[in-house]
Amino acid sequence: MNLFNLNPLANLRRRLGAVVGAIAFSAVCCLCGATMAFVLAPGQAVQAYHIAHLPAMDAATVAAARAGDELLITGVVSGSTLASQAVSLIAYTEEAWQVSVPNNSNSTAQPSGQWQMIQTVVPDLTLSLNGQEVPIQAASSAELSGPLHEVIVKSDSTLTANDDGQPLPNGTHRYRGLSNGDLTTVWGHKGASGGVTPKVLFLGDRPAFEHSQNDATTGLFTAGLCAMAAAPLVLIGGLLGVIFWRRR
Repeated sequence: MNLFNLNPLANLRRRLGAVVGAIAFSAVCCLCGATMAFVLAPGQAVQAYHIAHLPAMDAATVAAARAGDELLITGVVSGSTLASQAVSLIAYTEEAWQVSVPNNSNSTAQPSGQWQMIQTVVPDLTLSLNGQEVPIQAASSAELSGPLHEVIVKSDSTLTANDDGQPLPNGTHRYRGLSNGDLTTVWGHKGASGGVTPKVLFLGDRPAFEHSQNDATTGLFTAGLCAMAAAPLVLIGGLLGVIFWRRR
């Protein structure tokens, strides 16, 4: 039987568990921040430098390239509109809005949602470079980036959650991609069949693509430093919480 209905040992275990949790979470913040700032950011910087120093390329460069050669070209993209998806895009990413309801029925927390990636669709396309056409091969692993066109197709679900202040029904689909006539920069390699196997399709010209690569480097480095700076604050906050915590 515990004096005054207290259990000092259990209380001590809870406090020690909270301390260990605070230390672990702080360590994760520090490790993730260091990885972003000193591993991922330098790697992205090397990639940005490499892309910026690739020579100017045209349709003749593509034709003369050997299979596997790296290519960076800009032109006007065209392809078949994917009408079956009810959107006027020729290449796109598709995401679904998944709404979660708090488990505790007495909680005042509102439903929350997040976008879940479903697929990336990049079929065979054509890139026009000064009147000459270059085939872009289908590649579901290609990355679509830049100021992509966005189409939202809402579902009829009554379960909703806010996305940037806008209520969206569960099951809503979001499409982001390219349309016919877009000025597009393609970074990839010469395919065995003579076309270009894309790694990245960027909506915009080459200078904008290079700028986006530099922005990605800055973003990773800044995010890493912020995470590292937050690590001691998380630790101190956790320890103070343990010290001043009182059981109700």
